[in-house]
Amino acid sequence: MMLRWIVKNIGAVSGLFLLTLTSVYAQESMPDKPALDTQDQILVLDISAGIVEQNQEVVWNSDISKTTTPGRPVSIQVVGQNIVVVAQFTPYLGHGNSTLMVAQGQVWIELPNEGGVRYNTNIQTIPLDFGEKIYFFPLGPEKDKNNAQIVIQLELNPYSQSSARPSAGLSGNPPKDNSSQTQTLTKE
Repeated sequence: MMLRWIVKNIGAVSGLFLLTLTSVYAQESMPDKPALDTQDQILVLDISAGIVEQNQEVVWNSDISKTTTPGRPVSIQVVGQNIVVVAQFTPYLGHGNSTLMVAQGQVWIELPNEGGVRYNTNIQTIPLDFGEKIYFFPLGPEKDKNNAQIVIQLELNPYSQSSARPSAGLSGNPPKDNSSQTQTLTKE
């Protein structure tokens, strides 16, 4: 009786097995990402995010160092009591020491007095050299001189064993004038 069931259903079972093998083979034959031949294309992005009062006092700061490759974004998220900031930074290599950084920011701010949430997004592209510090202001230009500002400092370098270290925080003072309506990413 069991032999008859096996013979009767062998076509369906072998077809299912063949379909499973084909799916697994197809998944393994297509690599996710191209392998890097050398470490020359590995980059280190040092990120220092902080809240800076109008008197330039840093009231909160967080540092992170991430490795990436050209064209691969690095994302960070800053969450506060009534605000969420998501920023994504994507480096691209140019000629020599020249690189291009694309910064995209998304901001959700709860407006308790208005009973809603405001959403803003921005994207900026800026050329920079390795080791040069740039600043990203995800909230955009200062509108109220009495409010604190979220400042994200970025520094991009080629990977080396000595560069795999956390950054030292917001260095110096971020630029005071970020009032340009179109530029929220500035060079030091």
